[in-house]
Amino acid sequence: MKTILICVDHKWRDLPSSSYLKILLEKKGYDVKLVREQLMKYYVEGYNPYAVIFGHLYDPKRQNFAINLSNRNIKVFLLPTEGIPTLKTYREFASGRFNNLSGVETQFCWNDEMAHIVAKNETLKSVETVGVPRFDFYHKDFKKIFKEKSHLCLQYGIKPNLPIITFATNFTQAQFHTKNKDFFIKDSKKLGYDSVKDKDHINISDMPKSDFESRELTMNFFLDTVEYFDNYNFIIKTHPSEDFTFYQNFINEKCSRFKDRIALINKEYIWDILNISNIQFSRSCTTAVESWLLGLPTIELRLNKNEWYISEDFSSGSFLAINKSKAFKLIKKLSNDSSIPNILLNKRKLFFEKWCYKIDGSSTERIVNHIDLTIRENKKPKRTFNLFNYIIFLFLFISNDLIHDIRVYGISYFLGNKYDKLGREDKYITKKDIQFWSKKLDFLT
Repeated sequence: MKTILICVDHKWRDLPSSSYLKILLEKKGYDVKLVREQLMKYYVEGYNPYAVIFGHLYDPKRQNFAINLSNRNIKVFLLPTEGIPTLKTYREFASGRFNNLSGVETQFCWNDEMAHIVAKNETLKSVETVGVPRFDFYHKDFKKIFKEKSHLCLQYGIKPNLPIITFATNFTQAQFHTKNKDFFIKDSKKLGYDSVKDKDHINISDMPKSDFESRELTMNFFLDTVEYFDNYNFIIKTHPSEDFTFYQNFINEKCSRFKDRIALINKEYIWDILNISNIQFSRSCTTAVESWLLGLPTIELRLNKNEWYISEDFSSGSFLAINKSKAFKLIKKLSNDSSIPNILLNKRKLFFEKWCYKIDGSSTERIVNHIDLTIRENKKPKRTFNLFNYIIFLFLFISNDLIHDIRVYGISYFLGNKYDKLGREDKYITKKDIQFWSKKLDFLT
């Protein structure tokens, strides 16, 4: 049986769609393994797969790794975890246009807009537009896996009888203003983000300060909103890449008197939270687009006069609030009438057509069919042998990646700690997680 390895970067963003991809490939007769992104080179050594699916190849070392795999007759596919770059100035970089992708068989794109940019990379063999795999979960066939409001309210200790306002945060650079600065600089250089070519793009050294200021303004506004609108529950759903410890400290220090109306959530999937929400606040975020798929009223919150993270596309289908007064008026209006004006509905429709290709629940199937056609008659991959990598693979395989857990979390992992040095909690998939999603999606088979 031919083996395919799929990179999974972040459990709380990528695991469900990766699990669905795994199921559909297995229905085609393949043996599919989900692998932590950082451990791929070891699992390649252990399984010698017919194909590997990566989320990105910005790092030159990973580009060389892909070339090496291609030379071994292992087909490499590139499937972005985020395929609608928010900022216009960032899109050429995000496309991988300036990377050496000669080791990649096909790069999948969420839309034709990005496919046209990707196709300018002459090192790439082929480009295929497939739609947004993650959005397959908003198709009616998947609604049965959504969690109930009563269940989530009980789990997080908020009042089940109140409507919910959700704040979906995405201040991923904020922490680097006060800590982990060396990591930010090093990682930006490694991925090439420090050399984005668009002259209108923000200076990379200014990002952390701007995000820090926006986060401060947003959280102060959040506190005012919770205090004023005592007829609502409030959820803070953090971005998977944010420093979660900041929000924990904020809630503990400033929100204790509202504990029965506030839920701070990072370990749930966004559709479960949006599905029980009545109003959603965000800042030019994909979560707004996902809210549109559910017909939810959304408010684009821009409190920072020097805000760098603005997308007219991502905010086009939302109400706009640039200050507390405007935001409060919108909440009051939507409390009485939550209907979406036709002008916003039309803009949402235009966004879907431009940036999502087809929202038909079949994006993952299109990926599977392309991969199947590509590797069905592929010759057996060449076996090379790196003794060190193979020994590491054996340790990882036998221990269910325990040695990686210890490296990421330290010895305190055995005491239940799952926070990495950037404050991200429980980022990495486990065997138990994979089994959970296989069972949850069992109705598909």
